[in-house]
Amino acid sequence: TSSFPARVKGYVRRFWQSSVDHRGTVDNPGRVATLLRCKDLPQTSSRDRDEGEREGVWGMAYVLKDDGFDDTMRMLDIREKNGYTRTVATLYDADDKAIGEAFLYYGSIDTAENPMYTGPEDVKTIARRVNRAVGPSGANADYVCRLWRCLQTLGVRDDHVQSIYDAIKTA
Repeated sequence: TSSFPARVKGYVRRFWQSSVDHRGTVDNPGRVATLLRCKDLPQTSSRDRDEGEREGVWGMAYVLKDDGFDDTMRMLDIREKNGYTRTVATLYDADDKAIGEAFLYYGSIDTAENPMYTGPEDVKTIARRVNRAVGPSGANADYVCRLWRCLQTLGVRDDHVQSIYDAIKTA
């Protein structure tokens, strides 16, 4: 398996998803970053929509080997079970050139379809939740810090992730 940095357009990354199975528990849900389609965001989130359409979301794309591909996709479908939809998205490089396609999981903002969707929350509220939550995959704050460090390594500034990272340090 190999990986490379890439960007998808039409999405934003937000900590608007509860986690009771990885980064929290039913009694103390954590928050995880989820990709949301810009076209699904409410009118009140026009800044978020504009950001996602213009800038998109940077991350790592993984190349899966043919051997074991189906097993890997089955495991991902199980892992991304709480309100996520799998789709195919175009990948872009730093020069805004389309470089291929990849499977992508995005969260639904329809709470009937995705009961883990919290909607927009105040950064301090998210930070307090993150600092308290620990789940089977570890401390929620560690997850946020690792995501922030990964984005820093890629040279990517994500204002939402940055604001959550800064807030958990002072919450």
